[in-house]
Amino acid sequence: MLMTSELYNNIYAKIDNNLIKIPPEICEKSEYLKFIIDDIINNNEDSHENQEDSIIPLHNIDLKSFKLLLDIFEDNDIIDNIEIYDIVNVINISNFLNINCIFLILVEKIRHIIDNNSTKDLRIMFNEKNDFTEEEEIQNDLRDNWCIKWNTYDQGKFLEKL
Repeated sequence: MLMTSELYNNIYAKIDNNLIKIPPEICEKSEYLKFIIDDIINNNEDSHENQEDSIIPLHNIDLKSFKLLLDIFEDNDIIDNIEIYDIVNVINISNFLNINCIFLILVEKIRHIIDNNSTKDLRIMFNEKNDFTEEEEIQNDLRDNWCIKWNTYDQGKFLEKL
């Protein structure tokens, strides 16, 4: 029987017709990949095949974002230098692959961006058009004033009660 780390040594992802070697650490962290690899191993045992390399097709994942995910896994300090749309793409991939450690780091980064920017700045960042009239904008600000005043201490106390 192979040790867990040995199971993940020769795993490749097929993304956009490219084969990318998936580091064993990513395979160990991804619940989705562990499930697929386990399925591949069980199928190989049933058919008495000995396949050294396993290729997992990852449809709906673009190569650039997957490489960013790998880079972030190696060094999450690079997050500060990544465009917001790329961060959102990597969040989606980490969610799909069920890699919680990367998902949580990136969601926290987005939360930090949202908390530290005005609505106007966020619209520019996310390329969103403001379709509110000036009167509606004032009403929204008055209605949502409570959440602007809700500080981190209050958020922590609220989350403790959940």
